[in-house]
Parts: sequence; C-alpha cells; structure tokens
Amino acid sequence: MFFPGAFRALLLGGSVLQIHSQDIFEAAEATPTDYTESINITDEHLVNAHADMDANSNKEVSSEELLNFTETHHKEVAMGKLNMSEVMGEMDTNGNGEVSLDEHLADVVPAEVSLGEHLAESEKDRKQKIEDATELFKAADANSDGHLDKDELSILKAPEAFYGDGHYLMESTALITVRMQHVFRDADTDGDGHVSFGEFQQSDLSWGEYWRDEDKLFNRVDVNGDGTISQEELRPLVNGIIEREGMVDNMVTKLDKNSNSHIDSRELVQGKTAVQDSDLQDYLVAWAKRRQLFTWSPQHPSHTQAPFLWPPTHFGFYSDDEVLAAVDIPDIPGQNRS
Repeated sequence: MFFPGAFRALLLGGSVLQIHSQDIFEAAEATPTDYTESINITDEHLVNAHADMDANSNKEVSSEELLNFTETHHKEVAMGKLNMSEVMGEMDTNGNGEVSLDEHLADVVPAEVSLGEHLAESEKDRKQKIEDATELFKAADANSDGHLDKDELSILKAPEAFYGDGHYLMESTALITVRMQHVFRDADTDGDGHVSFGEFQQSDLSWGEYWRDEDKLFNRVDVNGDGTISQEELRPLVNGIIEREGMVDNMVTKLDKNSNSHIDSRELVQGKTAVQDSDLQDYLVAWAKRRQLFTWSPQHPSHTQAPFLWPPTHFGFYSDDEVLAAVDIPDIPGQNRS
C-alpha cells in the first residue's frame, strides 16, 4: 500500500548549529534504528523547545509554527530511521561498496513464480515494477555512473529527507517527481489525466495515519478546488508534508487545553505523555541532538544526557523563572507525566 506516512520514515534552519549532509549520514550509521529509545526529553527541554518553536515570541505555538519546527528537523528524523551501513550491506551483494541497477532490482523486484490464469497479469505487473524501480534508480544516480554510492542510496531510500536540501535538491526533487508520476498513474484508472474522488477512494492515497476522513484529505490535496486531483497536486502528499500537517494538527488538538488553537509551554509540558507516544517525540530528539543536549555512544548507551552546551542567553530560550513556572505545575487529571 502506498502510504505517505511511510516516507517520513521522514531542512536546516537553526541558528545554533549547522549540520551538513555527511554529518547526517555518519550520525545515522552510529545510531540504532529506534534512535529515540536512549533519549530522555525532560520538562525543561520541552519548555526550551517550545521557545524555539515560538517564532513570533508570543509565548504560544500555532500549528504553522509547530509544522515549521518539524520541517526544520525532518532530515535528521528521516535519516535517523535508516541504518545505511546495514542497507548497503544487504543490497551490495558483491561487496564493492556500491549498488548496481541489477542489485537494486534484485532487492525491490525479487524473482517470483506466477502460475495458472494469473500468469499474464503477473508478468505485466512485474514488468511495470522493474520499469518503475529502474526510473527511481536513475533519478538517484547523481553522477550517472550506473551505480549508487552510500549518499545516492540514502537519497533513493529517503528522498523526502533531502527535499529542499541544497546538497541534493535536484536528485531528491527528481525522485519525488518520479514517485509522484507512478502514484498518479496507478490512481488515474480511467487515464483521463485527473484523479476523481471515486478513484481517490479506491486508491492507496485515501488513508493516512492522521487523515481518517477521506473528504477532508481529498479537499486538502485538491488545491484548486476543481473536484479532481492533478499530478502536481499530489506532490505534498508524496513527499510527506500533508502527513506531517496531519500529525501537527492532531498534536495541537490533543495539547490545546484552553481551546485557543495554540499550545503554550505549560500545555506542552502537561501533555508530555501524549508527546512521548507521538511522532513529535522524534522531532524533539532531533532538536535536542542538534543543540548537543545529548550524546549517544554504542559502547555506553546509558550515557545519554550531556551537559547543557548552549549559551544560557540564547534568544530562543525562556528565562529560568519562565521555565520553573511552566514545569512546576499540577498534572492534568488522568495524565501521567512520568
């Protein structure tokens, strides 16, 4: 099933620390698949993360500001879910440090035996899978040498992580475009160049983890409101932005206790358990790592909390009194802050 959320699996803007593509690759290699397991986000971290989210400094975070926060850290989150050394090891069967087209096809289109009356249909589907996989491979092959090195393979596996990244903007955009074309082709069953609401319902596009209302999701994708979806209108769905919008709206609804459509620092702290159980936790971990609040060591996985390294006068942080005011609060009934 095509599921936009699967791409999040996945944009730099911080003023404290700049992270380059190679840093992300190396961090991903040294990090376990579930890289949030050894990280503890405290109440104080939540308060200071809130200050970074609060772009207009009005002490409240809107859905737009929270979405901007997730987009800022999405690259780290998407790459943190991949162990590229392991992926390369599984695909690079001849051990030359690169993945050929044949190795890629063997990984994504394994040999299958088709029997009986479905033989012709199965062979047709298999041929289409090979064509699609080949297109994706060529889009990721930045130097067109017919092989993918670790960086190019990373783009192939998680192009949404590099979407908007100046280092691999062309390759990631090309990959997202190819995916978008494939998804549109499969959804447009009558071949008229548009996806109707009926086709949308019958496709794998109509469901997302945070989008259970088909009408609402269709209307979000149908930007021009003409009642159909064009190929280009699928782009924010394929690159995962719409799924992250749903995640953000879901979190604001859960945490906004005074119903003003914003989250203040107290609400964020009081909703700590809900945050820990959500995808937002991954973005908070990425935020903490970017600001060097934590270290993670394969030899000492329990050594997760490092000294606070940022300047205490950093403009995006609340004062000590504001932090204490936010964290020294009673629990919301029925909510566990432990």
